[in-house]
Amino acid sequence: AEIIGDQPNYLDYSLYDYIITDSAWHEARTSQGYYNVNPAKLVVLLGNKPYIDVRNSFNSFVPASVSAGLKDKLVDFYLKKLEKNPDMQDKVEFEVLYTCYDLGFDARSKELLDVGLGAKEIAELRKSLVDLTNKIIIDSKVSIKEDLARLKELEENRARVQAPSDSITETIRKARFLLDDCREKGTVEFSRLARLGFIGKIILKSLVVKGVIDQELYDKFMNSISTVAKGINEDFILMGSGKMPKEEFVKKYYHLRPGSYDITSLRYASNPELIKTMDSEVSVKCYDKFCLDIVTEQRITDELKEHGLKFNAQELLEFVRASLEAREYSKFEFTKNLSDAIENIAIAGEKMGFTRKELAMLGVEELFLPIEDRNELTNAWKMAIEKRNKERELNSKILLPPIVFSPSDLEVVRYYNPRPNYITQKKVNGELALITEGNKDIKDKIVMIENGDPGYDWIFTRNIAGLITKYGGVASHMSIRCAEFGIPAAIGCGVLYDQLIGAKAVTMDCAAKKITKC
Repeated sequence: AEIIGDQPNYLDYSLYDYIITDSAWHEARTSQGYYNVNPAKLVVLLGNKPYIDVRNSFNSFVPASVSAGLKDKLVDFYLKKLEKNPDMQDKVEFEVLYTCYDLGFDARSKELLDVGLGAKEIAELRKSLVDLTNKIIIDSKVSIKEDLARLKELEENRARVQAPSDSITETIRKARFLLDDCREKGTVEFSRLARLGFIGKIILKSLVVKGVIDQELYDKFMNSISTVAKGINEDFILMGSGKMPKEEFVKKYYHLRPGSYDITSLRYASNPELIKTMDSEVSVKCYDKFCLDIVTEQRITDELKEHGLKFNAQELLEFVRASLEAREYSKFEFTKNLSDAIENIAIAGEKMGFTRKELAMLGVEELFLPIEDRNELTNAWKMAIEKRNKERELNSKILLPPIVFSPSDLEVVRYYNPRPNYITQKKVNGELALITEGNKDIKDKIVMIENGDPGYDWIFTRNIAGLITKYGGVASHMSIRCAEFGIPAAIGCGVLYDQLIGAKAVTMDCAAKKITKC
């Protein structure tokens, strides 16, 4: 839901599945030293609602060096813990799973003893996690460079198919080439970099929990990380002040769209309404370069060594910075292929008489049918669209729960109290602004969006007071963005988000982890 929404169009789901959740996700994890779960899929569609297959996901997070018997015990424990604590569903890598070694392992692993794991099994897990974490972080300087180099290949290949074509068949072939190349040189790399980012944040947060560093230092460090979002912000301001031609801005960020997989959402290059209104008072927030004092640096290094980790404080911080910046850059780059593929689909569809709304009901399986005849392909698409529209209308009448643990959950829908992920320790009062259109006046307001992807990064150019999202985790795209800009936020509010719709204003106290209507 964080990426494609709670009730996505079928094409959104199909594209996401094609380039990430079918195989790229587990190929990345296997290459980093986790169990190979091929051919497991990450996301399944029930009715109109996408669900993460958590058993597949949890299996893919177990280090490959762990014995099969221990792996099965761990996964069973993870599933039972999530069922008892459904509010952890967007925090599993921090509160449910053991995906890397962190400084709280010895205290936290006592829960494994309580459910019947033996001391030898816990020692085996500990060693596997220490070895895996050391290897991933020590190798990261090379692995990050290699993944970024593959993105350069992606860019070069994309340039070869930029010329427009009058042929419908050729236009569809270009769309497929862009998606296939994205899957081979973009999304596996992104998935690896995203895993590195999670590992870094898990270790940093464990330093806070143990009292080695405080939350303020953690926030200052996260605030010092510079991703592509800051570049967008700076260029947006230059364009607004007349120092950057609008054409240059659009050329640089042409591919972004609110809803990266949504063909019905126009991208920046085709959506002048999104960028026509400039706020002359928008200014770039300047932050001091993060510096770690000698005493704190040594304290962190000593703690890491005590746990058998073979990197020091500076190497850890550089790893976190490099992985998060590379993760966001890789997303920025691979979505160019995705965006161009979507536009080629739209162009081919328009020539065949289809609207974007109609095309949104197709799947990759229909788009790339091996049919050369235009009339035959048109009829095949019409039949598929008609069938999907009927299915979607029928499925829309089905109420589905946020998490399914057993068939009985489909009979009696259960909800749980959300536990949002609060960013910064700030407190802010403000009027709410629900994003429905790109040019909405949101300056000095607390913005509400269901799910945040790169296409919504324009909101950070409008001096917003805060952000509330319905979906998203502690290390999600918008969590990183808000930490980077020092913007108070509540990410992944679930049903609380729905309860806030209609309210005029709220007080959001991130330190107290509380949102109240004014």
